Amino acid sequence: MWRLSARDLQWRTRRFVVGVIGSAVVFALTLLLAGISAGFGNEASRSVAALHADAWVVPAGDHGPFMSSATMAASLADDISRVPGVRQAEPVTILRASMTGSRALDINLIGVRPGAFTHPPTVEGRPPSTNGEATVERSTGAPVGSKIEIGGRAFRVVGHTAGLRYRAAVPTSYVTLSDAQTIGYTGRQLASTVVTQGTPNGPALPAGLIQLTGRQVRHDLLDPLRNPRKTIAFVEVLLWVVAAMIVGSILYVSTLDRARDFAVLKAVGASSRSLFVGLAAQALVLCTVAYAVAAGLSRVIGGASPMPSEIPSSAYLLLAVVAVVVAFVASAGGLRRTTRIDPALAFGAV
Repeated sequence: MWRLSARDLQWRTRRFVVGVIGSAVVFALTLLLAGISAGFGNEASRSVAALHADAWVVPAGDHGPFMSSATMAASLADDISRVPGVRQAEPVTILRASMTGSRALDINLIGVRPGAFTHPPTVEGRPPSTNGEATVERSTGAPVGSKIEIGGRAFRVVGHTAGLRYRAAVPTSYVTLSDAQTIGYTGRQLASTVVTQGTPNGPALPAGLIQLTGRQVRHDLLDPLRNPRKTIAFVEVLLWVVAAMIVGSILYVSTLDRARDFAVLKAVGASSRSLFVGLAAQALVLCTVAYAVAAGLSRVIGGASPMPSEIPSSAYLLLAVVAVVVAFVASAGGLRRTTRIDPALAFGAV
């Protein structure tokens, strides 16, 4: 039965190729969507980790500094630095702004003190060390040494970061705390949060302040994307159904074409189970080849996608399992047809 199935695939090569291409495109799209959803989480993790903080101190009632407009006095960092458990404390300003260089961009703007532990990790150049300098995300396209404007103020790009984005791939730029306060607060000495190295003793914090963990800050950063990520997961399931329908239709048409062949096999004693094994083998080969093509195709499509796609290893493993399930589910339609074939058809009977 395995040999017959292989010979049938060889005989109907064109139909097999069409099925592989259709299924591969659908599988590649599921990988792309999984990569986009994972990218949302990864960019949030990198943004939180980039400030090298053990704890985040924010005004009471605030759920996280990235998505909130709440502020606190930057001078509170001095008080917090004296709280038991804290080794260092630094004020950080987090804003939304516009950047103009070779093109206009919406950006996330983070202000930090020069030389502090909150400096951004760079892949080229260095962090800002004085007013008028900016370290920008590489995807902005602003080369090191170029002139840009942020919030209407002139800056010189002194460094690049890579992968530091949030709010669905909006790039992050770093400037000095003083410059950020000028842009966002007309020069008032305010901060969005005070981050610490060392975990403060919560009850010892100044009145009106609470501390958050990096995990809580990340959760708050991802909260606005909760429904989009659920929608992506829902669309992935729909695409798996579409893949099953594509493979199922290919097998069903193949079953119709092979009706007399199946009748002969049943007439010589082949069981419905053995026929199903043959159909499942064809479906499994089709889905396996489609999976392999999709793995490469997803990277090509992902490279052209305006939204960064970071496909995790778990997505490839999940899709492999889904491909096997799709193969067996798709075989069910063909099995139902084969069980209705009358063996008498092998002898020319109607």
